[in-house]
Amino acid sequence: MLTAIPPNIPPPQVETISPTLARDDLVEEVKLTIISHPYLDDTMNKIRQEPIPWEEYTNVGLISENEMAMIKHVENKSVEELEPIMTEV
Repeated sequence: MLTAIPPNIPPPQVETISPTLARDDLVEEVKLTIISHPYLDDTMNKIRQEPIPWEEYTNVGLISENEMAMIKHVENKSVEELEPIMTEV
């Protein structure tokens, strides 16, 4: 359950990065904004600790057996271990 941000926590630190994410001239440049705040970081960590019921998602048809197998293959790997997997064609 999410709660209101307590008043004693400082305002979020905002960092704006300006890479060009547009694929063509029809889309204007999009700025990537990274927000860092203790409350948000704590909330994200709590959410990430919750187990994801992949088998239940498969049972109700949200994902296929093949998709579940792919997820299980990569779900507990580090970023370094994932890099070669994600570049496979």
